Amino acid sequence: MLSSSRRYLQIGLLLLLVTSAPAQITYEGRVGFFTGSYLTVFNPANRSISGLTYLAPDGTVVGYSNLYIQSVGVDGATPAVWVAPAGGAAIRLGLLDFEHTSSNGGKFSYLRLQTSTGWYAGDAMRFSGSGTLGQDVWVATAAGVTTQIGLLDAEHIYEQVDSYTNIRYSGVGLITLSGYVGGYSRSQLTDNTLGGQSAWVATGNTGSTARVGLYDAAHTSSSGYRYSRIDFLNEAGQGAGVSDLYNSSASLLGVSAWTSAADGTTLQIGLTDATHTGTEGGQRSYLIGLNSTGHTAGYSNRYQGDSVVAYSSWVANSAGVTSRTGFLDAEHTAGDGLQSSMVTGMVSSGLSYGYSTRYNGGASDEPIGQSAWVASAAGSTTLVGLTGAAYESSSGFKNSAIVGLTAAGWVAGNSDKYDSVNSQAAWAGNYAGTIHRVGLFDAVHTAEDGMQSSSAQGLTLGGIAYGTSAQGVGGTSVWIASAATGATARIGLYDGAHVTVDDRSINSIQRTTASGWFAGYAYRVGSTGSFNGGTSSWVADAAGTTHQVGLYGGYFVDTHGEDGAPGSQKSLLSGLNESGYAWGYSDRYGVGGVHNNQTAWLFDPTSSTTIAFDISVRSNGFSFSQLAGVTENGLAYGTYELFSSDISQGDRAFIWSVDLGTQTLDDAIAGGVAQYGWSHLTSILAGNAAGDLVGLGRPSDSPDGSAGVFMVSANLAAVPEPSAYAALAGLGALVVAAWRRKRRRPDYSSTLIPAP
Repeated sequence: MLSSSRRYLQIGLLLLLVTSAPAQITYEGRVGFFTGSYLTVFNPANRSISGLTYLAPDGTVVGYSNLYIQSVGVDGATPAVWVAPAGGAAIRLGLLDFEHTSSNGGKFSYLRLQTSTGWYAGDAMRFSGSGTLGQDVWVATAAGVTTQIGLLDAEHIYEQVDSYTNIRYSGVGLITLSGYVGGYSRSQLTDNTLGGQSAWVATGNTGSTARVGLYDAAHTSSSGYRYSRIDFLNEAGQGAGVSDLYNSSASLLGVSAWTSAADGTTLQIGLTDATHTGTEGGQRSYLIGLNSTGHTAGYSNRYQGDSVVAYSSWVANSAGVTSRTGFLDAEHTAGDGLQSSMVTGMVSSGLSYGYSTRYNGGASDEPIGQSAWVASAAGSTTLVGLTGAAYESSSGFKNSAIVGLTAAGWVAGNSDKYDSVNSQAAWAGNYAGTIHRVGLFDAVHTAEDGMQSSSAQGLTLGGIAYGTSAQGVGGTSVWIASAATGATARIGLYDGAHVTVDDRSINSIQRTTASGWFAGYAYRVGSTGSFNGGTSSWVADAAGTTHQVGLYGGYFVDTHGEDGAPGSQKSLLSGLNESGYAWGYSDRYGVGGVHNNQTAWLFDPTSSTTIAFDISVRSNGFSFSQLAGVTENGLAYGTYELFSSDISQGDRAFIWSVDLGTQTLDDAIAGGVAQYGWSHLTSILAGNAAGDLVGLGRPSDSPDGSAGVFMVSANLAAVPEPSAYAALAGLGALVVAAWRRKRRRPDYSSTLIPAP
C-alpha cells in the first residue's frame, strides 16, 4: 500500500539543512605515503598517487601509494600497500625483504583479502635479480605487523623448464574474522617441475601454516602429481575442500571431499561405497557448505558402470561421520533401485536443504517430479512444501523446490499446482511446523480460466518471504509474506502512472535486507499507453508500506522521448541498507529532450522523504551527482560535478545527514581545505557508522593527475523524531536553514520531497 503523505515535488537550487546542532566536520588528515620516493622526478615532477581499498568500522584505513623508481628518464611505479590504524600514520604491508625485492628496488606486494576485524592477507612477488621466482603470501594485523605464510618446504619449490629454478608460488583465497587464512601452494614432481598444488590453513596470530587435504597414495598420481583445494573455512580454523583421486596409471578418477581441523588433521568425507563408485574406481564428492561447528553438506555421484546416473546428498560432522540426506523410501526409488537427491544449500545452524527425485514405479521408471526437504545436521530429513490433491497431477506428478532457508528454520519455496490449468503456488513457514501458502490470489491475480500463479523468490534472515504473482490480465505484482503466519502484503506501485488502461502493471524487487526492507522498480505507462514511460523506484518496509522514491517532473521528464515515449521519466536504484536508507539517481533532460546527465537522490526512512542533490547546475540544466553510499545511521556521501560560469571545475565531494544537511566537503571543513594542503576534495569512497569518511582529493602542491587519500569525521547529532518531519510536510514547503558562511562556496542544494 502507498503511504498517504502528500507528495511535494520542488526541484531547485536550494540548501536544506535540518539541524539540531551546528555542522561539525573535523579534518583528520592525509593518509598514505606522499613524500620522498612516492613523488615522481621526471615529467611531470612531484606527482603522487594514492588509492583507497577499505575503511574498517573502527576507522582503520587500508590503501596503496605508488612508489617511484627512476630508470632512463622514466618514473617506474610499484604499489606500496599500507594500513593506517584509526586513520593514523600509514604502515607498509607485505613482504619487503631482499627475497621480495627486484634488482632495481621494486617491491610488489598486493592486498587480496581483508576483514572488518583488522586482518589482511595478500601476496608478494619473489625475485632473482630482475627475474621473477613466483610469489609468496602474507597475513597482517591492523597494527601493520606482517607475517609470511604458506608452505615453504622443499616439496613446494620447483623449476621451470628452460627458465628459472627455485620457484615458489602460493596464493590466498579465504580469510576469517578471527584471522585464519586459507590458500594454496604449488608443489613439484619428482623431476622438480610443477606438480599440482597443496591446500593449507594459516593462523594469523603466529603465521603457523598447516597443510590440509588428502595426500595418500589414492590421491597421488604415478608421476607424483597431487591437487588439493580448500573451499570453506570457519572461525575455528576448520576447513573443507576437495582432492583429486587417481588410479595406478595416473588417470584422474574423480575428486574426494574432506574436512580439516585447525592443526591440519584431515578426514575424508562423502559417500564412497559401491553405489557411489564406478567400475574403474571413479568417485566424485562435492561440498556445498561448512558451518561454525565443523558440519559440512555435499553430494556424491551415483554410478551405473562408469556412468553417473544420479546423486546422493549427505551431511558430515567434524569427526568425518557422513550421513545420507534426502528421501530413500519407495516413492523416491525407481524400480531398479535408483535414488537421486541433491543438496542445494546449507545455513549456519547446520540445516541443509535440497530435493529428491520421485519415480512412478512403473516399467519405465520415469521421474514424476521432486520433493523438497530440509535436513538436520545429523541427517534427519523433513518434507516441506504444499501437499494435497491440488498439488498432484492426475498422473501423480508433484514438484516442490526451496528458494530460501534460515538458521532459525524458516523456509520458503514453490510447488506446482494442478487445477483446470497448471500453475505455481508459493509457500513459507517453519520446516518443522506449519507451511503456509503465500502470494496473491484475489480477483486481480486470477485469470479468466481460474489460474493463480505465484512464485517465491527468496527469504530474509528475519523470516519474510518475497516474490511475484501474475495478474489475471497480464502484468506482475510483488509481495512480502510472514513465514510465521503466512500473512501477505502487496508492495510496489499500482497507481495511474504505473497501470495501463486494461489494469496491467509490472513491478520487480531488486534489493532486500535482513532487517526487512525491500526496494525495486515499477514500469511507467507512456503516452502510447504501454510500458515505455520509463521506470519509478520504490521502497517498502516489513509492514508492506510502499514509498515511491526518486525524482519526477521538471528536469526529469524526457519531453521528446529520447529514452522512451515522450514524457517518460527514469529513476534508478543504486543501494539499500539495513536501516532502510535507499539511494539512486534520476536521469535529467533539457530543451529538446537532450539528456542532461543525472541527479542523485536519497530516501530517508526516518521521515519518509526523498532528498534530491542538485548541487551545481549549468544554465542549460545539465547537472551530475551520485551517491557512493549511506551508513546505517544515515550519513550519505557522494560526488558532484562543480560548474563555474557553466565551465566544469571537476568533481567535488559532498555529504548529507539529517543534522548536517547537504554540505560540500571543501566548505564544511572550518577554514577550508587549502590550509591542509589540498586544492580540493574530489570524492568520498567509504564511510562508517562512527562518522569516519575517506576519499580522494587533489593535493595543492602536485600537478594534474595527482591523487591523495584524506580522512574526515562527521559529528552526528541525534536524529530528529519523525513527528518533526510530519510538521514540515504539513506546511507544504521546504524549510531552509541558514548556516555560517566559511569561505567561497559553489551553488548547491538538496530538496526535501515527502514520499507519496
